[in-house]
Amino acid sequence: MIRKLASCVFISRNFTHFGAGVHVGTVTLTMRNTIVALNHNGLHHWMDPPTLTFHNSIFYNPAGEDILWDTDPGIPDLTADGNRIVDPMFVDPNQGDYELAAGSPAIDSAHSFRLLRTDLLGRPRQDDSGVPNTGVGYPCYVDLGAFERQDDSCGSTPIDTPSSGIGTGWSTEDQYGPIAFIASDAPLNYRIEFRNDPGATTCVWDVVIVEQLDPARFDLDTLDITSVGLLQWNATLGGPSVDTQIDCEPEMNVAVQVKAGLGMQVPGLADGADIDANTLVVWLHAIDPSTGNPPTDPRAGFLPPLDPETRFETGWVEYSIDPIKGLASGTKLETVAYVEYDFTGDLYDHPAPKTDPNIQPVEPRPWINTIDAAGPTSHVETLAETTESDLVTIRWNGQDDEGGSGIASYDIFVSTDRGPLETWLDGTTHTEALFAVSPGHRYEFFSQATDVVGNTEASPASTQAMVIALPIDSVNAVVQTSIRGVDETLTLVHGRIDSIPSFGTSIDEWKPFYIDVWVQCMSETHQTGTVSLEMSYMTELTSLSSEGISYGELFSEYAPPTIDDETGYT
Repeated sequence: MIRKLASCVFISRNFTHFGAGVHVGTVTLTMRNTIVALNHNGLHHWMDPPTLTFHNSIFYNPAGEDILWDTDPGIPDLTADGNRIVDPMFVDPNQGDYELAAGSPAIDSAHSFRLLRTDLLGRPRQDDSGVPNTGVGYPCYVDLGAFERQDDSCGSTPIDTPSSGIGTGWSTEDQYGPIAFIASDAPLNYRIEFRNDPGATTCVWDVVIVEQLDPARFDLDTLDITSVGLLQWNATLGGPSVDTQIDCEPEMNVAVQVKAGLGMQVPGLADGADIDANTLVVWLHAIDPSTGNPPTDPRAGFLPPLDPETRFETGWVEYSIDPIKGLASGTKLETVAYVEYDFTGDLYDHPAPKTDPNIQPVEPRPWINTIDAAGPTSHVETLAETTESDLVTIRWNGQDDEGGSGIASYDIFVSTDRGPLETWLDGTTHTEALFAVSPGHRYEFFSQATDVVGNTEASPASTQAMVIALPIDSVNAVVQTSIRGVDETLTLVHGRIDSIPSFGTSIDEWKPFYIDVWVQCMSETHQTGTVSLEMSYMTELTSLSSEGISYGELFSEYAPPTIDDETGYT
């Protein structure tokens, strides 16, 4: 046998059945929003262990035990699930006045789903001003127990009396999704919310959500309905279809049947002819949890009117879906859902999202996401070949692909003396910065851009800019080279890379040739230094090297290099 107690007071029972406020035999008992106080023992059970469930109730029986438990299992925890062991503070229990006194912890603290709008004496439930509303549900200011505090000095506001028959909800819907731009391979996560109108007088029985998904833009095979819920209940799901039930007991004596899928037909939906295989349909339907049939109570339902301050009375559906592969940058993905309540035939009057809910008729405002399929491009601007300064201004710029989201940041890399690349600036939003150089070193740079959705530019094949910091005390000299047998003479600037011979000039294979290097010191004082030559061939020959050349006041020196090919020819 199942028994349910709600909004009751059990008090001052001190003689029968061990002086218990509640005596339980072989029964399943659910108790909520109830006060069990000032009894010799609060609750006594005997015979077979019962199934006891307590929700948001107060126990206060200091003369004995709050629960007198005869058999295993152990005593339930009376401090869990909103239950409390605390003095409910009646006005005058010795004189039989069990109204709630000022300061009572029971004031405005009931979990008020499915509560009657009046108390035991037929008085309206009301909000006590100056008292925090710690209750849950709509309204959140009902007093716990059988009596609603009626002190006029509280400046209370009564709850609207419900009308007869099945009520109709009015929507305050919305939809949420990803940012305006998305990467082409990023899944889209959407959330559709729906709420009963604050001015409604009863709960909603049925909610139908319809959303068309363009198969040319959305990959319907990736549809994943991840969550459906309302108020404090949430069903974690997965997959393209749903057939489940959300049990809302004991707070509400109702369960919610949830069905969802592509192309699903809902009996009684006036606009059902608009549903095709590309339409996501979600149906939430109130049922009696014991019979599976619609509730017999005309006030039953699962979505109370919205409290605009807490917005707790909200239902939702969450799903994810991938865009079709290969969509070009700039492709727009538009979604808009429509919600109908209690089969009123006004599906298209409730778009989610909407342009302005305060303007009638309400106009849909599609949620638009735009594909960004490719990464940006960027480069470091050309630098002077040499510098005598210890600071060099490095500048860079770039652009995203056409229709893309735009550049979000740059990474700038540097190589010193042809060494490995290192990150100089990471994720900078600037387009120039000062770089400190050391005399006698060579620096090469390149940039790599990332756009707003995270697409990153491919690394370039080579560096994009180079600068050499001249030694401060270097010899002021002119270096000249020529190749005998080739009609060409080059003048080399210190540290510059030149081609010997230059592009378009050829040297006959296996024909001996010589490279002459002249170094003329231009300083007024005589100095001694070393000229280092780095040479390489772009043919089968693997290397060309020269010993260092010493120079004095004014001189000409000859040093033959050694040339080796793959066969070892010298």
